[in-house]
Order: sequence, then structure tokens, then C-alpha cells
Amino acid sequence: MRKIGFIVLSIYLLAISSCLTGQEKIDISLEEVMSIGGADSGEIFQWAGLCVDDKGAIYITDMVDYSIKKFNKNGKLLKKSGRKGQGPGEFLKPINIYNYKDNIYVLDLYVRGVQVFDTSLVYKNSMFTDLNIPINDFSIINSDRFIFNSQVGSGNLYIYDKKGREITKLNYFKEKSDNKYFMSNSIGFFDIDRTKNIYIAFFGQDLLMKLTSTGKIRWKKNLFRGKKSKRKTISKISVITETCYKSVSIDTSGNVFILGGDIAKESSKTIFVLSPKGELISIIVLDETTHMIYIDRENYLYSRAGQGVCIKKYKINYRHM
Repeated sequence: MRKIGFIVLSIYLLAISSCLTGQEKIDISLEEVMSIGGADSGEIFQWAGLCVDDKGAIYITDMVDYSIKKFNKNGKLLKKSGRKGQGPGEFLKPINIYNYKDNIYVLDLYVRGVQVFDTSLVYKNSMFTDLNIPINDFSIINSDRFIFNSQVGSGNLYIYDKKGREITKLNYFKEKSDNKYFMSNSIGFFDIDRTKNIYIAFFGQDLLMKLTSTGKIRWKKNLFRGKKSKRKTISKISVITETCYKSVSIDTSGNVFILGGDIAKESSKTIFVLSPKGELISIIVLDETTHMIYIDRENYLYSRAGQGVCIKKYKINYRHM
């Protein structure tokens, strides 16, 4: 097995590493335990989203063949479901996938609503098809509370019940913005821990936040000294060309794993690990770039490899120093 060691980039991370002074340091490393797919396997063409159920089965969305796929915990392909289209069980660009109890929820970038499947990938029904906001990310608080992120407007998370009724809107970015900075103040990615705290990582600015489920801010963090991402103007609209953060996931102890984007020196490879209190406790650098990271219920971390045709599974090892 290969290990991706704890790497401190001496120049770039000098200021960040100083934040660790006086705090307990944890050496966190990743041990590769499995690789699924590959250029010659023909099982995965371009996966976008991933989730794992409580039995260790792995589910992904594949954008190239318009499908969702299920692998067992040993990486064997068990089932493929879906085809191109906009009907029940069909996809145009499936991106996010989420497991909650016995259901698999799938979000398609170009098809309204969320499709629901059982764990055998049999289509059951569609939800939220009448929402008046486009959804670009979602998660589940409980069986009757769903949380959505939309790039419409600035700094809002929306909580709906399962019947599609809006319960509340959390405004996590109070400053005003206009359409010249579309997405600049919007969340990139978020995750929810076991106690329903919400961790968000901004796509276009150096900002990380922890919120309660009612929207109260627990902390804000900047890992790049507040550096702004690069933009260019297209038809009088400022468009982000450099990402700050790309993904966030929570381990079973509540530690927050954040994938740095283009702004990081090791672009799309650097994982910053924060404690539940927001203290930087470790830094990991992957061997390959990835668009997302995901941590399952047994503290295994999954990432993209082979330009999207491969899934890497790692065991997270902790050593207190």
C-alpha cells in the first residue's frame, strides 16, 4: 500500500503553519487501499459525484454515459442505471448523488428537481421539480428537511420539506453584490456533520464558515490570507477563472477536510484539515488532482484520479504529536 504523507510546503505554508503553534498537531496521512476503474476498465468514463451507504457500497454519477453506478465495498461493479433523456430515471448531466437511509438521491445539472432511487438503483420518484430556484448542490438534514444551494442571489442556503415547501432561507453572506460578480459571493460546496452543523467552502473567495442548522455563524476562516480569486470580464460580467476551494467533507470526529482549488500552490491536490473549532491541524497533498473529496462513515476518503475514470479510496490514519 502507498502512503501520501503529511507534507508542509515550507514557503507557501509558512504563515498557515504558524497557526498551529500552541495547538495539538495531528499527523494525518492517507493510505491507499483500493482503486476502482481506470483507462482500460471501461467501468467509469467521467464520474462527478460519489456517496457511500452504511454497508460500504459506493455510488457514483457518470456524466459521459448518463448513468448512476453501484460498486460493492471491494470495488466490484454491481449495477448501472440510467440513459440519456429527461424522463424518469434518465439523465443529461448527473452531478451530485446522496445516500440517506434506503434512498439514493441524484441531482442533474440540466433536469429540474432531484430523482430518488432505491439502493438497487431502481427509480422511485422525483422531488422538488417545481422549485423556482436552480439547484447546484444539496444535502439532507433529516427525512423531512432538505438543504439546497443555488447560484441565484448572494449567500443563501434554502431549507425545504419533502413536499417542496420552503421552511427557511439561511443568508450566510451579508454583504450586497450585483450580477457583475455572479458566483463570487456564492457557496461552492458544503457538508453537514452528525450534529447538523453546516460547513461551507466558497468557490470564488477565500472564506470558510461553520453555521448551525438555524444559520448562526460559529466561525469564519481564511486559509490564503483573504486572497481573491482571478476573474475576467465577459460581456460586462465578471467571471471567476480561479477557484479558492473545491470540496469539503467531514470525518467521524468532526474534523473538516477542505480541498484547495486553483489558488493553492498544489492546485486541486492540497487538503487542509481543520478541527471542529476551526483550528488548522494538518495538511495533506494528494498525488493527483481531484475535483472533490468524500469521507464515508468508516473514515475512508475517496478522490478522483485518472482524469475522472478512476476512484481512489484511502484509509485516514491519525497520529497525535
